[in-house]
Amino acid sequence: MTILLLGANGQIGSSLRSRLAAFDKVIEGTRDDVDLSNHDLLLKKLKMYRPQIVVNAAAYTAVNEAEEEQEEVFSINVGAVQCIAEWAKENQALLIHYSSDYVFDGKKPKPYVETDQANPLSVYGKSKMAGEQAIASSGCPHLIYRTSWVYKNNGRNFAENILHLAGQRDTLKIIGDVSGTPTHADLIADVTIYCLRLYMNSPEDEKEKLSGLYHLTAGGSTSWYGFAMYLIAGAIRGGATLACAQESIISVLSSEYNGGAARPLNSILSCEKIKKTFGVNLPVWEVYADKFLKEWIAGQVNAA
Repeated sequence: MTILLLGANGQIGSSLRSRLAAFDKVIEGTRDDVDLSNHDLLLKKLKMYRPQIVVNAAAYTAVNEAEEEQEEVFSINVGAVQCIAEWAKENQALLIHYSSDYVFDGKKPKPYVETDQANPLSVYGKSKMAGEQAIASSGCPHLIYRTSWVYKNNGRNFAENILHLAGQRDTLKIIGDVSGTPTHADLIADVTIYCLRLYMNSPEDEKEKLSGLYHLTAGGSTSWYGFAMYLIAGAIRGGATLACAQESIISVLSSEYNGGAARPLNSILSCEKIKKTFGVNLPVWEVYADKFLKEWIAGQVNAA
């Protein structure tokens, strides 16, 4: 079995690399290897490798910049996805793809389920919604995972940025009226592999039933402010020296921030479907946040 992993150097992709190593043959595609904005080249790569499984962990993810770069965003998040999905349909390959909580407008007072109407507020969100639709319309076997607030060590994400800023500034203002679930890339990768094994070991008629869209986040929820407080408290407790103390973190409203793409106020996703269908265990977000902090603190000690 040949697996093509696209976005191998990204947050989710890098977490998947070691976990996919147990499979027969894994081809790692980075941005340098496969330019997703070049659909002809992408198709050539698919025909050359002929994978039985395509894991698409690549995407245009710069939410604010996407507002000004719509053509590139849709080329990567929709055009490339459609190209992969149509090839997968023709060759009966499984497509694993990652989407986002940003397909919703955040107005629902409860956690979103997979069947809720998508209504994205940003260009990025619209592109992710269109990518999902392209896969579903193709009819290819697929597992789409919507996730949220993805982070990991040594990545470009909120957690790394907050701890970096806390080391430089004595006061931080963090948005407190946006709710969601911080989800470590390792958790996403772990669940992806678990579900993939169950899928591959299922009879053909069962595979058709398993194919579809799933929400995949850690358990529980918090705000950006709550996440920042947890990280900074944990870093200080672990011995890190920061310029910003917990009492110097100020909660502010998202309306106080001007500019950038609009984001949903409620990004909480219900994961009952994936729990019931695959029997997965999704620990509360603090479990992987503690893992992140342990690795971050170790990195600070080694760098000193």
